[in-house]
Amino acid sequence: MQTLRAYCSRLLIAGAVMGFMSLPAAADVEICIAVDGSQTTSGFFNGQIEAIAAAISDPAVLPQDCGVAVAVLQWSEPAEERVEIPMTEVTAGNASAHADDVLEIEKG
Repeated sequence: MQTLRAYCSRLLIAGAVMGFMSLPAAADVEICIAVDGSQTTSGFFNGQIEAIAAAISDPAVLPQDCGVAVAVLQWSEPAEERVEIPMTEVTAGNASAHADDVLEIEKG
């Protein structure tokens, strides 16, 4: 039950953060990706980051120049959440740089 409460709290926080990260120019779709940076994911964190970066840079996975925006949020403890990358529309011109920014995210 404690895990379910923590999960729901994280979802509520992610929803609140997404509200504050909205783009001035409306994107058709806004995606907030929450990354688990807690101590229990020591071997899994890099895999999460690499998969997100690969998805952002691949137009077959994440359409570019189609009004899709992505933000990345990391949590490590119940009271430690932060926006790693603010909501940014993904375009052919910035997808590679956006993916590189994701790869720079450090755990915790």
